[in-house]
Amino acid sequence: MTQATVRKSYSDEFKEQVLEELRNGRTQAELCKQHDIPPATISLWAKNAGILVPKSQPLSQAFRNGLKGEIPPRPMLHNVSRQVALFLTHEAMFKGLNNPGFCEDCRKYGVKPDDIRPLVEWGKKYGGSDFDLVGPAQSQIAYLNENIKQNQDQLKIQEVLIKELTESQERKNEALAQFAEHVLLKKA
Repeated sequence: MTQATVRKSYSDEFKEQVLEELRNGRTQAELCKQHDIPPATISLWAKNAGILVPKSQPLSQAFRNGLKGEIPPRPMLHNVSRQVALFLTHEAMFKGLNNPGFCEDCRKYGVKPDDIRPLVEWGKKYGGSDFDLVGPAQSQIAYLNENIKQNQDQLKIQEVLIKELTESQERKNEALAQFAEHVLLKKA
């Protein structure tokens, strides 16, 4: 004879308490064990509340602090766009503040390498959280966006050169045709 499974009923207050613990970085596994709740139940509550459920790895302390608003605002570079600041920060974090390529990029944008140092330190201190998204991803996006911009600029230059070469070739063809016509007229 099999036993029928009895569905537990949970109060709204209890559900909210569990969801708050999820928001504070507790894992689904921890909450299941502590409160004797099936994982599917917590997943459903979280889904309905719009919360991403960390299954086994607790959130870093820096991330939890960020959820509570305890991460200080990132330092700003006021003389360049946010995208350039991201790009330069990425370069400094991955190449180093003394890298010649990084220093050249700083000169290009009129920024002193030491102006980037507070941004790099902020990113490293707060778990790599670099600007609004997770550090490596956001930094890579900024880096790629900067490369896209540079490639678009190069493409425009190449399009102008192609247009000039095409026009030059057309003028040469026209001159050659006129010369050929002139030579044929002289022979006739």
